[in-house]
Parts: sequence; C-alpha cells; structure tokens
Amino acid sequence: MKDPLHGLRDADVFGRGEKYVVTSSSRWRYGSTTTPPCFVVPRSASDEELGKAVIDAIEGFTLMTEHLSDELVEAAAAELLATVGVKSRETFERGASLLHVEEQSGKWTVQPRGRQRGYWIPLHEGAYIKLNAPSPADVGAAIRDIFVSLRGRP
Repeated sequence: MKDPLHGLRDADVFGRGEKYVVTSSSRWRYGSTTTPPCFVVPRSASDEELGKAVIDAIEGFTLMTEHLSDELVEAAAAELLATVGVKSRETFERGASLLHVEEQSGKWTVQPRGRQRGYWIPLHEGAYIKLNAPSPADVGAAIRDIFVSLRGRP
C-alpha cells in the first residue's frame, strides 16, 4: 500500500494531573485513530524516561491497509480509559493539555494543541519545536518546554 503521507508517524502526549499519558496511533490513508500502546509517565520522571515513552509510542505507530472496525476503535479507547482510570474520553480530556508529536525520516515536530468546543486544534506554528534525530532526553525536554509554555508547569 502506498502511504499518502510518506512515512509520517505520530503520537499524542496528554498532560493530565501529575502524569503524562502518551498514546500511539494507527492511520489508514489520512485518518488517525488512537491505538495501543499507551504509556503513563509520572511528571517526576526524567526527560529521558518521558522521551523514551514518546519514542516507543512513535515506534508503535501502524499504517493500516484498511480502516479499523468500530469494535477495534472502541476496544482501543476502552483500554486507554481503563489505563488512566476514567469512564469517558470527555472526562479524560477535561483539564488536560495536549501535544501532538510527528516523526518523518528522523525529523521530529512537537506541536501544542488547544481545546476548543470539544475538540483539539493546532496552535500557531511558531510554538512548535522541531528536532533532528533527537535523543530520548531531547524529546522529553521538548515536551516539558511546551507544557511549561502552555500551563506554566512541566
């Protein structure tokens, strides 16, 4: 199958309470869906530990040959919610901050997202952090830097 996005892989990092929740995704054509693996990392973890979780989520990315069934999408969502200990996606996202992380051919972009009327939107591109072939500690430090700019704390 030809990849219309030429090898782009992505993951999300939610800042929620005293932890980060790092999610992987699967993509079919242009649409992404949150899928395992999912990692919960305490805010007290080192930059290297946080970056390693993000890299593992990116490596867990899957390019699908067909669209995931509704049952598989629901099962992945249920696994995420159970891991975090909440009952709904709305509860999970309430009060959270979100960063979207993309990797393509060793080039990484960490993008802050803002919540607006029940969905997430990209913030201005000037707030993005771009990295080339970063170490886990570099990825973790970039994640923390953006969370500090969003919320005033890592």
